[in-house]
Amino acid sequence: MKIGIMLGDNTKYGSKTNLENFVLYDKFSVDLIARFPNNCNIELQVVQRTAIRALHTKINNNGFDFVIALDCSSKHAPSLNPQILYLRDSLKTHKIAQNFAQSMKRVPEFRNVTAQFRNVSDIEGYPFSHIEVPCIIAKPFQGDNLQETLNNYQSLISVYIQAIQSSVKLLQ
Repeated sequence: MKIGIMLGDNTKYGSKTNLENFVLYDKFSVDLIARFPNNCNIELQVVQRTAIRALHTKINNNGFDFVIALDCSSKHAPSLNPQILYLRDSLKTHKIAQNFAQSMKRVPEFRNVTAQFRNVSDIEGYPFSHIEVPCIIAKPFQGDNLQETLNNYQSLISVYIQAIQSSVKLLQ
């Protein structure tokens, strides 16, 4: 199975906090791939989002089985709890989102995580509206709380490894 790990667009950030988050998730994706077991027939590949219009083409033409967008909530978000958002109201996408949420709940800092459906007309859904494969947006932290992210960094990598592996099993 081939899983896409999507990063945000590092050219569009207007604040230091947003740029810090991009750098963090870039490092996170490298560390996730480095720690991911080689013997499980799962390939992780980073997808750099350079332009919203090209995003869906880049993903749809790459043969991914599903995609995880690395993101964080802003302090102005409707919910300050960790979230796993999904945009396609399909059974596969719902299963992946629920599985990620359940995996994250095993770590005390993420016990309030929720999996939530979003319409593509929502601000968070628009960039993903033409992606044809299951896609979740993982928002485990508030973007303006970098220290919390760093405190839970290793736990989060372990959770993602377990969640990806169990999601693949669900889809087979």
